[in-house]
Amino acid sequence: MGNFAVIDIETSGFSQNLHGICQIAGKIVTQSFELVATFDHYIKPYGCIYTKKALEINGLSEEFLNEHGEPLGVVMNEFSEFIFENNVTTLIGHNFKFDKRFLFEELRRTDVIKAIQFDRLKVEDTYKMPWPKFLKDKTLKTICAYYNIKYVGKHNAMEDVESTLELFQMVKEFRAYE
Repeated sequence: MGNFAVIDIETSGFSQNLHGICQIAGKIVTQSFELVATFDHYIKPYGCIYTKKALEINGLSEEFLNEHGEPLGVVMNEFSEFIFENNVTTLIGHNFKFDKRFLFEELRRTDVIKAIQFDRLKVEDTYKMPWPKFLKDKTLKTICAYYNIKYVGKHNAMEDVESTLELFQMVKEFRAYE
């Protein structure tokens, strides 16, 4: 059985056709939740549109990304190596449907073969898990607050990865006792 990769991205907007990934982060853990590897990179602007709303959400300005980011192709190549060299069989995220659209679009832009490889991985979305119906919504912030899991709330990909990982671990341990 392979490893889990909990991943999250921050984007420059909400359409994978017009906007792009600004930050991508992940942690790979074994089935027993031992840390295998960590990944956290910012991406330089590369022709995609940056919306005011995205900047309000994640605080990643084009100026910051120009200074701290790396080229898209480099980051996506390193991310693919991060996943496949560490025996990942399952990708985990919160509201992963959104992240997956962007991730696969960027993989297709940089290397179609890698996009096909990623499409073969199992996906678990913590957003789709059966949370208590009385919660006002299924955002990571709301679910983490209910279960007393640390959530910073500033839409930083690595901080969201850490919260999602803790949430996923709690669910897996609970299922083991069912």
